[in-house]
Amino acid sequence: MGVFEAANNGTIFLDEIGDIEFGFQLKLLRFLQEREIRPLGSPRAKKVDVRVVAATNRDMQKMVDEQKFREDLWYRLNTVRISVPAFVREGERHPAAGPLFPEPLQRALFARYQADGIRPEGDGRV
Repeated sequence: MGVFEAANNGTIFLDEIGDIEFGFQLKLLRFLQEREIRPLGSPRAKKVDVRVVAATNRDMQKMVDEQKFREDLWYRLNTVRISVPAFVREGERHPAAGPLFPEPLQRALFARYQADGIRPEGDGRV
């Protein structure tokens, strides 16, 4: 059973779509248009109902302009865009990211280092 067949009546998350090969882009586009897959070795296609959520940290419009990503696929994927700012910028952690570890775990992890003068909250860098 393939990934899209397993996700039937559900959602599939495609991470880093900017990294997929051009050949797979064509197959993904066909799936998005036809909503069907052809299982390996099967003589006929099978309809599937799958929501697709895709993510990337690349400038996809620039990739389309440079012909590194199919424009028609980008049109299909770019229906609802949500931009999330980076949590780490220039070596500093964004306050919205929260602590790396919950407070009780921080105390447990750093308890043995306190004797060496290391503070449990660290120095604020990630």
